[in-house]
Amino acid sequence: MPLQSDVKPLADEVAEFYHATGDADPTSLYHRLLTEEPVHKTRFGFWIVAEYADALTVLKGDKTIRTAPPLAHPGSPEDELNRHFLSRKEEPDHGRLRRIVQGVFSPRRVRAFTGMIEDTVREVVRRARETGEFDMANDIARPLPLSLLCTIFDVPLEFRDAMSDALANLILAYRPAGAPEGAAQLADDSAQLVIDKIQSMMDSRRRDPGDDLLSVMLQAQADGAEISDPEILSIVAHLLQAGTQTTRILLTNGLMALLEHPGQLARLHADRDLIKPAVEECLRWVTPSRTLAQRVAIDDIEVGGKVIPEGDELAVWVGAANRDPKVFEDPDVFDVGRTPNPHLSFSTGTHYCLGVNLARLEGNVVFRVLLDELPELEFSKSELVWGESPMRPMITSMPVRVR
Repeated sequence: MPLQSDVKPLADEVAEFYHATGDADPTSLYHRLLTEEPVHKTRFGFWIVAEYADALTVLKGDKTIRTAPPLAHPGSPEDELNRHFLSRKEEPDHGRLRRIVQGVFSPRRVRAFTGMIEDTVREVVRRARETGEFDMANDIARPLPLSLLCTIFDVPLEFRDAMSDALANLILAYRPAGAPEGAAQLADDSAQLVIDKIQSMMDSRRRDPGDDLLSVMLQAQADGAEISDPEILSIVAHLLQAGTQTTRILLTNGLMALLEHPGQLARLHADRDLIKPAVEECLRWVTPSRTLAQRVAIDDIEVGGKVIPEGDELAVWVGAANRDPKVFEDPDVFDVGRTPNPHLSFSTGTHYCLGVNLARLEGNVVFRVLLDELPELEFSKSELVWGESPMRPMITSMPVRVR
C-alpha cells in the first residue's frame, strides 16, 4: 500500500496563507508555487502568477491584460475613494494624470528631504541614548514617511494621524479568504473620513493656494488640464496610502533583516558604499507589497503555459517573483552586495512606483544614520507586534535596544 503523503495540497496552502496575518512566512509557499505551479488557479477564482518572467508579462500589460475593477461595493465611500487610484488607471488616463504629479517626485526634488530625514532619525537616536531603546515602527517607520508625504501635500497637522489610521484600515477589507468581521464597514467609514479631510483641504487650497502637490493639481485643473476633483481626491489618498505603508514596511522589516544577518550588517559597518545595494536587497527580501493590484484578462490569453479565460483575474505575487532562482542567484540568501538586483517591489512598466526615489532616499538615509549613530542594536522577534494583512507584512511595534 503506497504511503499517504503528508504534503498539503498547494491550493490548501495558498488558501490558508490568505487567512494568515502579517507574521506569516511565505518562503516555503513561494518555493512550491515556483516549482510546482507558477501560474496557479486559486480556490477564490483568481490566478496567482509567481514566476518572474510571467510577472513581467502581466505587470507590463497589453491590450489583453488590464487593471481589474475596484473591489469595493459600487457607490460606497471606499469605491469613491479608490476608483481613480493611479494603480487602477490605464493609458491614456494613467499617463495624463501621472504627468501632472511626477515632477514632485524627481530625484532632485526628493533630495531636498535629506536633512528632514536625518533630523528625524537623530532625534530618535538622542532619546534612545537616554532610555536605552526605541521603537523602530512607531518612532521612525510610521511617522517619517507620513511626515514627508504630508509635507508634500501640506496636510494639516491635526489631520495626519487620523488619515494615516484610516488609510491603513482600508487594507483589511481586501482579503479573498474573507475580511475580518466589520472590516467592510470600517473600510467605508475610514474612506469617508479620508474623503472629508481631503475635500476640506481642496476647498482651503482653492481659497489660499501654496506650492504643495495638491495646489499644483488644482492649479493645473484651473489652467485647463484634464483632471477632475474625484481624480485629485483619489490621487492624494493613493499616494498617502502607498507611500507611507510600503516604506514603513521597508524600514522596519529591512532593519529586522539586517539584525538577523549579523555577517551582512558587519559588511555595512565596514563599507558604507554597500548601503545603496543593501536597501535594494531589503526591498527584494521583504517585498513590502507581496502581491500587486489585480489584473484582468479581457480576452483568452496564455501566461506561463496556462490559458487564462477572458474575464479571469490575475494577482502577481511579487514576493515569489523576487525569489525566482532563474533570475536571482541563491534567492534565499540575504546579500547586501547583490548586484544586479532587478527586483519587482516597485512594479514595472507604466505602473512603476511614482514614489520610488523618495522610498529609496528614506531607506538609504535612515539606515546610514542608524549605522553611524547606534552601531550596536538588538531586538527580539517575540516582542514584535504584527498587522493583520499577510500581503503587507507590517510590523506595528518593534522595540530595539541600544547596547
